Amino acid sequence: MKNLFHGRLLPLVLALCLSGCGSPEDRINAAIPVDAEVVTAHEAIAAMAGDQSDAVGKIEEEYRARLKVRALTCAPGYAPSMFTSKGMIRVAAGNASCFADADKVLAKWLALRRIGLMLALPALRELPKTPPALLSGKAS
Repeated sequence: MKNLFHGRLLPLVLALCLSGCGSPEDRINAAIPVDAEVVTAHEAIAAMAGDQSDAVGKIEEEYRARLKVRALTCAPGYAPSMFTSKGMIRVAAGNASCFADADKVLAKWLALRRIGLMLALPALRELPKTPPALLSGKAS
């Protein structure tokens, strides 16, 4: 009987821990998600991962760090408990205008990183070895 109880309790405890054992910043960001503009810009950068995986990996790390800063800046000193619901986190964190402003800055940062990745791509076609002769519009 003891093994049966232990066998059912362990998966339950493990599931609870895995679902709610994130950092307070992660829980705040999950309760107050970023704007659709940020999501679109982040997906565009993630789509470029095949060509430039090293650069995209660094951008992804900095993106996660900026999300944490977003939560710390817009909900200073607030650390939700493991059992606080997303609705209660939204109410307690408040400051919707700060989150909106942070999302605009984050979207602009992602757009600039995407431009940088696109500029780092190789040329679309090979450059000619010799430049073409110049044509003149004058009649001879």
